[in-house]
Amino acid sequence: MQCSGCGKDSVVSDSEGGEFYCSNCGLVAGQGYDYSMHWYGEEGTSYAQTSFTKANKGLGTIDPNDLPRHKGMEVSEEEKIERNFETALPALRVVWGLWQVPIHIREECAIRYRKIIRKGITHGRNSYAMAIAATFLVCEEYGITRNTEEMAKTMNLSHIAVAKCLKAIGKQP
Repeated sequence: MQCSGCGKDSVVSDSEGGEFYCSNCGLVAGQGYDYSMHWYGEEGTSYAQTSFTKANKGLGTIDPNDLPRHKGMEVSEEEKIERNFETALPALRVVWGLWQVPIHIREECAIRYRKIIRKGITHGRNSYAMAIAATFLVCEEYGITRNTEEMAKTMNLSHIAVAKCLKAIGKQP
């Protein structure tokens, strides 16, 4: 491809930035496709990246007619956990946004919250208080200090509710 700035045949693509640029004069010739958003499997098959911070880990849509609860069958434990996580996800996102939690720590918080659900600690507790407690503990492990009192006040919760959630999570093995 020929550069419109210097006229030389030295336009190359940058796979990370998704741009075409001239290696001779540095002129950005245009934008291409950003391949970093997908994972590629065999024979060029692409897959969207999964994330623990998404409901169903971002794996797509499930046909509601195929779910057991619509056929009179019992709902699996994994479905219960995922449904509980879906209701808690907005609370987690609010906490992460207010605390400006980095993405890698958000992933760890989502994993930790799913473990907390599996242990049955979330039953009967405020999802915002649980989100604050789970995020606080993970941030603490990464050496990031946060103030639960301040966050509880911001979310119109009592500090005692958050402290009880922290205590319940801390008691579990």
